Amino acid sequence: MERLNTTSWPVLAALLAVFTLSGCPLPPEPPAGDDDDDAADDDDAADDDDDSSPDPDPDGDGYTADQGDCAPDDPTVYPGAEELACDGVDNDCDGSEPLAIRVPTDVPTIQAGIDAAPPGSAVCVDPGVYYENLVLLDKDVSLVGTAGPDMTWVDGSLFGRVLWVEGVSAAAQIRGLTLTRGSFGSGAGLFVYEASPAVRDLIIRDSEAAFCGGALFVLSESEVSHTVVDANTAMSGGGGLCGDNADLTLSHLHVHNNLAGDSGGGIVLYESDAEITHSLIEGNVSELHGGGIEVGDGSYLALRDSRLVCNESAIYGGGIRIEASTFDIDNSVVVHNTTGDFGGGLAIQGSLGTVHNTRVLGNHASMGGGLELWASDTEIHHSSIVGNTAIMEGGGIVDEFSLRTTIAGSIVAHNDSLVGDGLAVVGSAPTLLYNGWWDNGLSHVSGYPDPIGTNGNVEGDPAFLSLAGEPADWDLHLGTSSTLIDAGDPSVSDPDDSPADLGAYSGPGADDFDIDDDGHPEWWQPGPYTSTHAADGWDCDDLDPAAHALAGC
Repeated sequence: MERLNTTSWPVLAALLAVFTLSGCPLPPEPPAGDDDDDAADDDDAADDDDDSSPDPDPDGDGYTADQGDCAPDDPTVYPGAEELACDGVDNDCDGSEPLAIRVPTDVPTIQAGIDAAPPGSAVCVDPGVYYENLVLLDKDVSLVGTAGPDMTWVDGSLFGRVLWVEGVSAAAQIRGLTLTRGSFGSGAGLFVYEASPAVRDLIIRDSEAAFCGGALFVLSESEVSHTVVDANTAMSGGGGLCGDNADLTLSHLHVHNNLAGDSGGGIVLYESDAEITHSLIEGNVSELHGGGIEVGDGSYLALRDSRLVCNESAIYGGGIRIEASTFDIDNSVVVHNTTGDFGGGLAIQGSLGTVHNTRVLGNHASMGGGLELWASDTEIHHSSIVGNTAIMEGGGIVDEFSLRTTIAGSIVAHNDSLVGDGLAVVGSAPTLLYNGWWDNGLSHVSGYPDPIGTNGNVEGDPAFLSLAGEPADWDLHLGTSSTLIDAGDPSVSDPDDSPADLGAYSGPGADDFDIDDDGHPEWWQPGPYTSTHAADGWDCDDLDPAAHALAGC
């Protein structure tokens, strides 16, 4: 495992500073209770089916009172539901709740509560600031802040890890706490070793590691969700989170403003598998590689419905660097990231993977403003590479000595560089199929024959809805006047079974964007959002879960 020499924190601070009726069958009868004709029961308690009795499952959780639902009007409470410790609710309807030890009512400190708690119980921490360095070893005890992380702080006083967890299962919940001011070799905020606790609703901040994982170090299988990782540092890798021989499921994270002296300003993966969904990786800095995320040493990254914004590295991969690893990136946004050398948005080096329905826009590098592909096997499908810049070559993409590169159904537009504004090819032979090229400086492609007019490649205006303001604000839906509508591979269809358009909002995955996880995918059709889109359930703002087809659009 690579560990490089580090430099001074003032250098890191300086780096930080620089920085989407006839013959036709009749429609099916709507279910009983479908007051709004949306083909689903409305889950109210009314007698919608006129049988003189209320509907048996008013909360729609799949259980009736006769089947043991102890709270028929609460969809989070039913037999077999996850029991949330310390919430005062019998979530799984088994007639009991975990034994609870309250801090400071029952015991004066959190550690005293942990020590006294038997397996299967919970330590319920009331609001306050607790100056402690906690250890939870070899027993499934939940540790819960009763009023949430904004009200319940555990301060490590820069004197050791804030929380060390070892030898526990997913039955142990760690949630509702702020862990702050830890200081240790690795995992200064939270250290998870050969354990798989359910980590949720935490804030981990202002902690520092001499090696890996300023906020969080995981060496095991673990799930982390709805957690903020902010303003942590590591002298080596993973200013925010470090996965080492780990199997990680990460969702709804905000990894922000972390610094690494080596690689992975936000997240680093060594010999690990990670699925990252519905997350924002923003404003992180690495002195070497992977400003937002560093993936190396045979790791696997699945990134979906996530954003990498305004991250920075000194050498490779302002947003992400993937080295000697495998990856799948889907329905994501890589925007406004910067690196000093190669791959402003993504640097893919000696790796194998795919990029689908992803927007890479407004990134900057010396070479490969949007992406650097080096000695890799990469497929880019139905994506938009827009408005990226490079000082030397490959404003959109630089493809160097790759084993295999396929770019298909995508748009490469408005990129700029000294050479190869759209795509610069060096020692590679990329396969370019049904792509749209537009306004890429002086040349769409350098180092390779002009693709326009061959294999479905066309020069055409996307007529994007908006390129005003910062790249993060750009709207890359095709305008209704665009010549790139229905210009894709004839064998590929859009979600409405029409011929495929080009770009990120095209192809079979065009209707899968749900970054805010509100259950309403972003509209993909060309043209601005309309009342028809709302009536069909499409989201107008995929970054705001409060705005969707039923509210706010």
